[in-house]
Amino acid sequence: MNTIEYLRWLQGQTQRRRFSIDELIRYRSRQTDAEIIREFVSQRRLDTYEGAEAFLSEFLTVPFLNSLPDEVSSSLTHVVVGLLDTYEPNACAIRAPDGGLLVILHSDLMTAISHYNELQWAAARHLMTEEIEQAKELISRGHRFLVDFFRNERRTNRPSLPSILAEDDFSRAEIQAKTMANELFVVAHEFAHIYLGHLGTVRSQYIGPKGNEVVVQRYIRRQQMELDADVQAVKWLANLYEHNTNSFFLKLPSRSVSLCIEIMMLLHIVEVNSMSGVRPSSHPPALVRLNHILENCGSRLKPDDRHFMTEMIRNASYTEDFKTLI
Repeated sequence: MNTIEYLRWLQGQTQRRRFSIDELIRYRSRQTDAEIIREFVSQRRLDTYEGAEAFLSEFLTVPFLNSLPDEVSSSLTHVVVGLLDTYEPNACAIRAPDGGLLVILHSDLMTAISHYNELQWAAARHLMTEEIEQAKELISRGHRFLVDFFRNERRTNRPSLPSILAEDDFSRAEIQAKTMANELFVVAHEFAHIYLGHLGTVRSQYIGPKGNEVVVQRYIRRQQMELDADVQAVKWLANLYEHNTNSFFLKLPSRSVSLCIEIMMLLHIVEVNSMSGVRPSSHPPALVRLNHILENCGSRLKPDDRHFMTEMIRNASYTEDFKTLI
């Protein structure tokens, strides 16, 4: 079984949630022009794994790899990037049975990211018109939904967002670009795990007795790998500053790498509203990751990006602001 066959086998183990073109347009109509989506779907069959993966490759993965130094890009072009339609907001880099390298993005992670960006934009629109209470109520409902999403507890449907997003073509296009920028960080982070050789060493950390010392060492080593992958991903994304790209979805990251990194704020919201911060985890807290990126990549970032990251860290430090009633 080769890497592609293994990916298709994994996909066959999940229940593919079919949808029509019109349903997809309604689902993402707040993010970009409906006719553009209709064209994408009709031409690329985004309602199939193959079509969605081809779209991701054409508009995100390949343009990103082309922005990297040749020696880096050539070492990653053989990596297969696939999608899984599961109720788990996640992403990972693994080896297939034949030794091939595979990056898997779970569809619900993309759903959570898009909803977070819609939520931020809609709340900002309320604040601009001094509708403070409406903004607070919207953010509270949206945060509850996102926390449940990561807990795999679907107590409510995806909450509707104000119609103001549907009235502004610029807003929809910007939200779509921002969502893809966040997704780009996820892809770059998983590529970094492969480039740094983490797949060859992490499994050995799970071998041995389950005593506390071994567990602690395992998590410390794994967390350091996550921090290293963050740094490598941001260094790569910084290449976009000087790279002329024809990809619509890379234009925003090329202007502001910090907007890619802002996915950490979504993770921070989930962490402060769950028990993830009090039990061992393979991933450091989002606030730790933000500080580590700024400390190790600050010189690679534009002044505006450094300022934006500093503000993110400052805001994230006030964790009570991100707590909501569950």
